[in-house]
Amino acid sequence: METTIEIDDEIICVWVSYSYTPAEPMVWTYRNGDPGHPGSPAEVELLSVEGKHDGKEYIDLIGEEQCIELQDKILALKEKNESYY
Repeated sequence: METTIEIDDEIICVWVSYSYTPAEPMVWTYRNGDPGHPGSPAEVELLSVEGKHDGKEYIDLIGEEQCIELQDKILALKEKNESYY
């Protein structure tokens, strides 16, 4: 995914590589009567954040807050795309 990040008041265009696991819905009970499971939310793991123009790896330079923002952007994009199917 292509996006921008801010480091030291500079906006940098980056490619974000990630692993995405879709949400698993809750199952109240199975057909045979066994108890189900609570399900789980979708998850995103950032693998790399590489500068589009300089090829520099930024994942170690960005803070936890920026990582969470990137993960939220990816989740929102995935949820939007999944709603079309």
